[in-house]
Amino acid sequence: MNRANTTLDSYWVVPGTNSNNNMAAIAKFSDDAYPEVAVNQNGRLWLMAHDGTPKWGPSDISFKINVTAAPVVANFDDGPDPEIAVGGDGSPTSPAF
Repeated sequence: MNRANTTLDSYWVVPGTNSNNNMAAIAKFSDDAYPEVAVNQNGRLWLMAHDGTPKWGPSDISFKINVTAAPVVANFDDGPDPEIAVGGDGSPTSPAF
C-alpha cells in the first residue's frame, strides 16, 4: 500500500488547541478495559481517556524551560501505579517530571 497519499483524520483533539505538535504516550492508568493517553502540549500535561475525555490536566510542567519531548510512562518508584515523565529542553540538567 502506498501511504504517501494517505490522510489522517482526527478523532479528538486536546482541548484549547488546534496544534499538531502535541506529543503523546499510551498506557494503562486505570482498571477499565481501555488505555489512557498522556499528552504533552508545549509544557502542559494532560491525561486523556481513550475517547478523548480529559481525566486531568492541563498541568503546567514547563518550569521556565522548553518542554517539547514526548511523555514517557514507566513505573519509576516500584509502586502499584505508573508515572509520567517528560524531558526538558535537551539539557540533562533540566528534566521535568
